[in-house]
Amino acid sequence: MKNFWENVKLGNISSMQYGFTASAKEKEVGPKFLRITDIVKDSINWSTVPYCKINNTNYKKYKIEEGDIVIARTGATAGYAKLIKNPPDAVFASYLIRVKFSQKCIPGFGGKLIESNIFKNFIKQNITGSAQPHANAPILKKFKFLLPPLKIQGKIASILSAYDELIEKNNRRIEILEEMAETIYKEWFVHFRFPGHEKVEMVDSELGKIPEDWEVKPLLSIAKQISRGSSLKYVNEGGVPVLNQRCIRNGRIEFEAIQYAEELPKKSERYYLKMGDILINSMGVGTLGRVARNLNVKNKMIIHNCITFIRTNNDIIDKNILFYRIKDNKKYFEKISIGATGQTSLKLTDIKALKILIPPLEIQSRVTSFFNNISRLIGIYQEKNNDLKKTRDLLLPKLISGKIDVSDLDIKIEEKK
Repeated sequence: MKNFWENVKLGNISSMQYGFTASAKEKEVGPKFLRITDIVKDSINWSTVPYCKINNTNYKKYKIEEGDIVIARTGATAGYAKLIKNPPDAVFASYLIRVKFSQKCIPGFGGKLIESNIFKNFIKQNITGSAQPHANAPILKKFKFLLPPLKIQGKIASILSAYDELIEKNNRRIEILEEMAETIYKEWFVHFRFPGHEKVEMVDSELGKIPEDWEVKPLLSIAKQISRGSSLKYVNEGGVPVLNQRCIRNGRIEFEAIQYAEELPKKSERYYLKMGDILINSMGVGTLGRVARNLNVKNKMIIHNCITFIRTNNDIIDKNILFYRIKDNKKYFEKISIGATGQTSLKLTDIKALKILIPPLEIQSRVTSFFNNISRLIGIYQEKNNDLKKTRDLLLPKLISGKIDVSDLDIKIEEKK
């Protein structure tokens, strides 16, 4: 059957288009405006995608449609891509390239190939520019791959899509759990509507009015450890996974941007990620001040020195409450950032000085079990997704190379759209 597979270049079976240049707007002044930062996550969260102003002629030209593939063409995430499914009213930004396949290629097949590490590695080997990596359309067009008959493409697309659907379901469960936890956190510890709050007097503090018997302390005094990660040397093959600033998104660790480095010596074991670590992006532009926590990563992983990690003292403040406290301080991190526009950072001393509001242990204890159960479930779903992604990513090269023959499998196939 593989005799009918064709060697093709991406440029020969697709059209490519650069995106629209405009300023992103938080207010709904036009359609959604999809950018690089929106496509590097596991899935596009359309609710957080901003808007843009655009006239009718350009709107028709740049409108995103089902089956489009958008690819980041510049920066550290050059080569990252997303196959568009069920888009809202949206256009795509200038640092993205849109790919539309000809009738010879099903988007679900070609799109998953372009989303994969196979395509990312091709881009890494062919990008131009050192300070600002750049992958233009002529580079993308040179990408070579095997194109099976449409029926085989459809079966492969259906297999890979099944994994994506399971991952998306788990992501929705995670989002619901996170919303539940943040709602309780804000109700009790931000708006101070905890059980019995009516009888508690409010007093002045350096953070404003707070309940009596609540304390304000610097982060340094309530954490076991606050440190920068390790300086390290990246390797092209093998090595230990490295948690870098692009891995910190939406309060979670995203694994798509992980790189690899030489294993650290034993004296540097403190730089390995531990369960419960709270992580703050402390260098870079756009990602500065993002916060995440480790709920499920048990394997060896090095924390890069662009990240500050915090290990908590639960005898003073519940680790979940501390995570939400730190995550709530984006404006503080913006205020203390230093450096030029191209490279900003957070000083460790300023992070240590962050003021943390600490409720009495008696109030914390009422929600400790709730927060721990939520965190445990989120960790389980994250681990399931990691396993699904690993299986999918191991399966993909074997499917698209024909090493796994799907021609005789009874699979409902995706039709060309």
